[in-house]
Amino acid sequence: MGDAVLRPICNSTKHQVPKVLLLDSTSGSTSHGCSSTTLANRATLCLSSNSTPSQSYSKSFSTGVFNDSDCPILASSDMVSLPEKACSGRSVDLRPDPGFANPSVGTLASVPSIFEIDSLAPPLPTLVRNHTLDPEVIHILSSAHKPTTNKLYLSKWKRFAIWAQLKGLDPITAPVPEVLKFLTSLFNQGSSVSTIKVQLAAISKFHESMDPPLMSSRLCKTFIKGASLLRPPVFHPAPPWDLDLVLRALTSPPFEPAATCELKYLSWKTAFLVAITSARRVSELQALSIKPPYLIFHKDRVSLRPNPSFVPKVCSSFCLQQSLELPVFFPKFSNEAEYTLHKLDVHRQLRFYLDRTQQLRKSDQLFVSFSDNKLGQTITKATISKWIRDCITQAYSSSNKHLTSSIKAHSTRAMATSIAFHSKLAISEICAAATWSNPHTFISHYKLDVASKGRASFGSTVLRSVFQ
Repeated sequence: MGDAVLRPICNSTKHQVPKVLLLDSTSGSTSHGCSSTTLANRATLCLSSNSTPSQSYSKSFSTGVFNDSDCPILASSDMVSLPEKACSGRSVDLRPDPGFANPSVGTLASVPSIFEIDSLAPPLPTLVRNHTLDPEVIHILSSAHKPTTNKLYLSKWKRFAIWAQLKGLDPITAPVPEVLKFLTSLFNQGSSVSTIKVQLAAISKFHESMDPPLMSSRLCKTFIKGASLLRPPVFHPAPPWDLDLVLRALTSPPFEPAATCELKYLSWKTAFLVAITSARRVSELQALSIKPPYLIFHKDRVSLRPNPSFVPKVCSSFCLQQSLELPVFFPKFSNEAEYTLHKLDVHRQLRFYLDRTQQLRKSDQLFVSFSDNKLGQTITKATISKWIRDCITQAYSSSNKHLTSSIKAHSTRAMATSIAFHSKLAISEICAAATWSNPHTFISHYKLDVASKGRASFGSTVLRSVFQ
C-alpha cells in the first residue's frame, strides 16, 4: 500500500486496486515471473463506520482532472490478516528505476521498488492545502500554471520525495537545511543553477512552509546566490550558424524552384523564413491559422495571427495583441540579382506553400505534414523545430560546409533580433516583434555578437602599416 505521506490510504470496499505478486527472496524458483512458494498474507485495514468524513481533493496537475472522495479515519482496532490463498499468475516487475540519484553518494543508483513513479502521488499544493476551498476554486487556482509546467513540477517533486523517503524524512515537512542538502547533491552532480531553481520552485509548491514560503526563505535565497557565483550561467554570444550562408542556399536547389521542388524542402524553407522574419517562438508558429482574418495578404506585407484558442508563453494583453507582420522583399525586380533576392520573399513563399498544400490539407493550421502517413494533418511544435533545424543543416550541406555546433530552432529568435539590433533598428520595434515587454530579456539572453567580423578591420588596418 506504500507510505501514507505520498498517497492516500485506500479503502478496498470503495476503490479497487490491482493485486501485486511479490517474489519470495528465499525461493529458488526459476519459473517465468511466478512464485512457487506461498505468498505473503493480504492484509486489510479496518475503517470506522461512524467516523466523520473529511473532504479532500486530489488533482492530476498534468491533465487538469479532479476527484473528490470521503476519507474516513482509521478505526481503533488493529489490522487483521485474511486467510491465506493460493494464487498464481504473472508477477509484476518491481525492479528499481536506475534513473534517480543515491543521496548518500550523489550518483545514479537503484531505488527500492516501493517508490514506483506511478504511485508517488504528490499532495495538494500548499496554497490549496491550507484552505477549505470548493473544487471549482481549486481548478482555477491550479490553472495558474500551464499543464507543461505542472508536469515538470510533478517530476521534480517526485525526485525530491524519493530522496527524502530514503533519508527517513517526510518530504512535505522536511526542514529547510535538509532541502538545501538535497539541492547541494544536485549541484555536486553538475546541475545548472537554473535547474536547481526549478527544483526549488517545485518543492516550494508542495512544501508546508508558508511563512515565509520556501522560495523566499533567507537560507534558500542565499543558497541560490552562492550557487550562481560558484557556477555562473554560460552564455555563448557567438552566432551558432551563419545566416548569410543559409539565406544564399535558400535561393538555389533543392529549395528552388518553389513551384516544383520537393514539398519537404518547400515546407522547410517556409517554416525557416517565417521564423527568421518574425522572431517568434515555435509554439506561436505552430498555432498560426490560414482562416481569415488570421491570414491576410496585403500588397506590402502578410499579416498572420495564431488561432484565438492559443495561449502564449506569456499570457498578457501585450503578447496577445501582437500579430506577425511579414514583409515583401523585392516584389518588383529589375535584374537577376534582385530576382534572386526575391526568392527570399515570405509573401511569395507563403503563396507557393498554400497553393501546393491546398488539395491535401486536413487542417486550418498553417503548417501541415508532408509525410505519407500523416499527409495534410496538423503537426506538433517538435516537428516545426525539426523542420527549421533540417533547413539549416541542408543549407550547409548544399554549400559544402559543416556545422561546428548543434542547432536549435529557438536560435532563429536570437539571430533575427541580433541582426536587427546590429542594423540600428529601434529596440522598441525589436521588442514588439519578439513580444518582449522590455529590452532586458534581449540584452541578457538573446543578443549575439554579430558584428565581430567587422571589428577585424581594426587589426587589418594596423597590419597594413608595414606597406606604408
